Amino acid sequence: RNKNGNVHFYTYYHCTKRKGPCSQKCAEVKNLEKQITGLLEGVKIPREFYEWSVVWLKVENARESVDRNTILGSQQKAYEATVKKIDRLVDLRISGTISEDEFGKKKDELTKEKANLQELLKTTDQRIDKWLTTIDQLLTFAASAEENYATGTLSGKRVILSALGSNLLLKDKKLNVDLTKSLLPLQKVATSIQAHMKQFEPLTNPMNKKALEDSFAKSPNWLRD
Repeated sequence: RNKNGNVHFYTYYHCTKRKGPCSQKCAEVKNLEKQITGLLEGVKIPREFYEWSVVWLKVENARESVDRNTILGSQQKAYEATVKKIDRLVDLRISGTISEDEFGKKKDELTKEKANLQELLKTTDQRIDKWLTTIDQLLTFAASAEENYATGTLSGKRVILSALGSNLLLKDKKLNVDLTKSLLPLQKVATSIQAHMKQFEPLTNPMNKKALEDSFAKSPNWLRD
């Protein structure tokens, strides 16, 4: 309470000392949140780049799905051929053309081949869709995490911080976070993207915005890196 009667509240974080004595001093929440915001700024991508990249990724996914369907067709044919081999093998055993030992050995080989082809079919079908979803979620986080953290609830902030990285360490009132592997590339390109966009300001000008989108299209390696 100040001399003039005003009351101020301060929130501090401190070590729980679960692992034993700790010499680290308490850290004010304002200072910590400022550091967290700085980390989020480091991986932030501009909204314009996010909107363009989502469209680009979906177009790329549509193109690659053609190749994926070709691969799936080839794998499906191989699977069906293996099933026919198993059917013929059963016929041979029933007719007594092959011995029980020969049948057992060949059956094990074909059953294993069939299982491998089933797994290939499943993996190929899901891989690209999973990749697109992962990239979309990552870009969404990078585009909006800073704003969501600033306006979020305490539980929401915890979710964002946990998504940011692991091994959180507070030493001498400084927060250190090991960024997740998926965010490390964004940290590298975020600064270059922001610098690149300054060449096209003001983006309220439709011609400048169109030129910016065209420049993104010529440099999609930002997403591949």
